[in-house]
Amino acid sequence: METEFKLLKPTTVIFKILAWLALIIGLIGVVGILLKGGTPENPRSVAVVVLFVSFLYFLIFFTVGEVLKLLLVLEERTRKTE
Repeated sequence: METEFKLLKPTTVIFKILAWLALIIGLIGVVGILLKGGTPENPRSVAVVVLFVSFLYFLIFFTVGEVLKLLLVLEERTRKTE
């Protein structure tokens, strides 16, 4: 039987790609802040905040992707037992 959730599988991949992009962009931002040096408007301590926020976004996006994947597996296995 054809699955009803055709869009969810690519969505899980998109969320995982977004997770890695958030982490990579955050790390690039941290390196940029540390290399540029601190200014009164943008002290070096902001790098810690950027690192924390980018890691938080990574966790959120990756978790959403994994939960969607889990739901798809659950739906597939439920369909097989019927």
